[in-house]
Amino acid sequence: GGSMNIITDPSSQERKGTFKQELGAWGFLKTSLSYHTGLLMNDKLALSGTVVKKTGEGYRNTYTDAWAYYFGAMYNVSDKHKVQFYALGAPQRHGQNLYKQNIATYDTEFATDLDDYNEDALSEFAVEAGNEFNQNVGKISSESKSLLGKQHFEMYSAFDLDRHEEDYLYERENFFHKPQVGLNHYWDIKDDMKLSSSLYYSGGMGGGTGTYGDIARNDADGVSDLRAEKHKFYYGPSPWTWDFDGTIAANAKMGSDVVIWQGDTVSRGDKESIGILRNSNNRQWTIGGLTKFNYDVNENIETQVGLDLRTAQIYHVKTIRDLLGGSYFVNDDGDFDEVDQQKGLGDAIDYNYTNNVNWAGFFGQAKYTKDLISGHLMAGVTSVKYTHWNHFADASDTATYAASYHGTKDGSDADWIVGGGNTTELYIEADPITTSQVKGGLMYNLEDKLSFLNSIPYFGKLSDQADIWFNFGLVDKAPIFDQVIQDYDSKMSTDPDNEKFTAFELGLNTNSSDGILAAKASFYYTLWSDRIIKRNIQNQDGDDDIAYLKGIDQQHTGIELELAAQVHPLARIDLSLGLGKYVYTDNATGTITNYASGETSEEYTYYLKDRLVGDSPHTTLSTMLTVNPVEDATVSFNYRFYGKNVSDWNPSSRTSVNDTRSTWIAPNYGILDIHASYKLPVDLPQGIKPTVFLHILNATDALYVQDATDNSPYNGFGDDHYASDAEVFFGLPMSFNIGLSASF
Repeated sequence: GGSMNIITDPSSQERKGTFKQELGAWGFLKTSLSYHTGLLMNDKLALSGTVVKKTGEGYRNTYTDAWAYYFGAMYNVSDKHKVQFYALGAPQRHGQNLYKQNIATYDTEFATDLDDYNEDALSEFAVEAGNEFNQNVGKISSESKSLLGKQHFEMYSAFDLDRHEEDYLYERENFFHKPQVGLNHYWDIKDDMKLSSSLYYSGGMGGGTGTYGDIARNDADGVSDLRAEKHKFYYGPSPWTWDFDGTIAANAKMGSDVVIWQGDTVSRGDKESIGILRNSNNRQWTIGGLTKFNYDVNENIETQVGLDLRTAQIYHVKTIRDLLGGSYFVNDDGDFDEVDQQKGLGDAIDYNYTNNVNWAGFFGQAKYTKDLISGHLMAGVTSVKYTHWNHFADASDTATYAASYHGTKDGSDADWIVGGGNTTELYIEADPITTSQVKGGLMYNLEDKLSFLNSIPYFGKLSDQADIWFNFGLVDKAPIFDQVIQDYDSKMSTDPDNEKFTAFELGLNTNSSDGILAAKASFYYTLWSDRIIKRNIQNQDGDDDIAYLKGIDQQHTGIELELAAQVHPLARIDLSLGLGKYVYTDNATGTITNYASGETSEEYTYYLKDRLVGDSPHTTLSTMLTVNPVEDATVSFNYRFYGKNVSDWNPSSRTSVNDTRSTWIAPNYGILDIHASYKLPVDLPQGIKPTVFLHILNATDALYVQDATDNSPYNGFGDDHYASDAEVFFGLPMSFNIGLSASF
């Protein structure tokens, strides 16, 4: 439930450089170069830099094309003042595989071996497309290539480029670059006082792609929607695939009528695209400042107070990426668009809005240490405010935007808006939301109080050193932006509720004084209350509003065990075990008041009590054997087991008291990974020290369900919570990564 920000200190690095070259399965190629100058200018300045290039075809035809960079500088102004600058980022593009499939679509034998797979589903899904099947990619013909134009997207600035892959069209691609730049200042006021401050900027530009309009599909028999120019749209045996060739040919034709949906006819102009690829853009920036003051009251008490201020602007706009052989696309999604307006590459469609988030936080904490006891306590308060500015919505249309919270903002000077702004754009400003948190803990050194365990052979050594500890947390969490303002329909909750977390942990840390053994054991409990599920209503004032449904609470409990043992000077064993139980604590029932259409109340019941929380395994086990067969060589065998893999499901789907069958649990699975490295015994010029390494992932080539959704509305056979009703992703087969690194 937390986050960490780890910044490398260039002044702590010795002068050295590292070059690493890697290659692996599915065309993976990665080159990395880093260099640290060490201290320069009489120990005043230190610089560090890293650059990485990564490419690959990807399993399931998901290409990768990425860079990464880091630059850091530290300057010691004086004995008391030090400043640090850093900049990092990772511009990248890659293809995606976002659509799960029925199990039989991937592997019929795997499906029929499951006890709860209904074999009647085989007639619909048993196509044997294979584990590498990706529904988001379509191969295109030479004729289609000649009809296609450029693709538009923005990552650093605007681009009109050729497709990344010549022979394929990707429905789903991701492209993003979010550089972060920061300046830190450290001030040692005196021995017991320190002040650290940070100013930072983070700006992101990129997004993801998809379809818009009517794109033809081929069903599993290879029959296209565009057969006889009758667009049957979605129907036919599964799984369907994109008929990009048919769509491109239709878009590139001179004007003709096209039947696209249940007999509806579209009259189109010359080379008018009936379906396109779109970009869903996310362009954002955040400016923030953080300052922390540390004061050591005495040798036992350390204190810290801090202030965190941030402001962020997030611009969302959907734009035309690829006209797919056409010359224009007719679209008037925006209130300010003309009727039947013709749009081209880069023009805005569907939505166009700016969201702002302003954040202020204050915290204080204290740490106490004396003799055998140490403890900590922190408390914090935050305030967050959301605003929404819709550049497609005309607020002067008071019949449509009639809520009291609907305001007007002039967007004519907003130079980041695609297509320019208008003077009467819709604006919504939510009230600030305040949250709080209190966290604390105690640790007690047991000294020799467990010495009675010494009689246990070998493992009795764990009693040499032991600490027992306890942590707790009370967190009041603000709803995220989309839970307060629905930017897709410009509705707002006028009385948002916070989610609440109550958590505690109890644990024991032990180790032997000879460094041979170490172990940890812990028990955790978390109650997640008032999980937010929304429903649109009309309030007493007649405004469109959002109601939060009450009583959706989760309880997460479990134990975690870890053991590390140096069983031989050349061999080490690491074990970890997690046993969890994640359940909904009760049915969610209540009444919401909805004043629309004269209806003043509505009952809701979600039958959730004792149902398992989905989208995660509840049992995990990891074992690793590390051996050093010869000097400077290391080989590790890591086996990971995942059990009680509860598939993902939506609590709002459990509305019937007769729906008693549990959510589908995917089969348990285990994966073996092998890692090896060897420092070559060679003396190269300039002190270069080469190391070779090898990683074999899923070494046994296990076939397993990695991710599942219960009762899929797209690829399920029914709504009975069986294996045949789920859609899944299978895990990756055996793969490898081999490389060479050299330090100089």
